Amino acid sequence: MTKQEMRSLLFEKYGTLLLSRSQAAEALNISVATLDRWKKRGVYLEYKKRGAAKNSPVGYPLDTIINYIINNNNKVF
Repeated sequence: MTKQEMRSLLFEKYGTLLLSRSQAAEALNISVATLDRWKKRGVYLEYKKRGAAKNSPVGYPLDTIINYIINNNNKVF
């Protein structure tokens, strides 16, 4: 599957270019707890805060998830 095909598939499923924690975990076929653990341990997946507050939720850019899947030979959800 090409990167563009994967992007189209994931965008069709989630309808957004910035995935929530649960959507990112689902796309990576891992739990939200694992995603949080990765973040604490420094496994770098680019994320963006969805607000200015300290406890604002984060979002994961679709391209970041796709690159991780491709570079680590993961299955798409």
